[in-house]
Amino acid sequence: MIFKIPPKEQTYSYILFHLISTNLFYVLFLPIVQHKWESLKEGVQGHIGSLNWGYRVSLNDKNVKYINGFAEFVDEHTIEVRLKILQNGVISHIPSI
Repeated sequence: MIFKIPPKEQTYSYILFHLISTNLFYVLFLPIVQHKWESLKEGVQGHIGSLNWGYRVSLNDKNVKYINGFAEFVDEHTIEVRLKILQNGVISHIPSI
């Protein structure tokens, strides 16, 4: 079976091919996107916050105690935790380890 492409579609496809091959398609037909760093930053921070919240919930479901602080390994069996201090100078949580 032979398919015949109507002349209007042939012309349109040629014009479209020509515009794409010369990059005019992107200038003429795609909208100009304004990039906003603030919206990008808020979106990324919101996504990371939601991931962290999910991690905290799953830790809580498994009865793991969450300590908000900075930790480092002292040796193979010891972890030293530096607690997060709030703005008024109060320690946020004192672990009983």
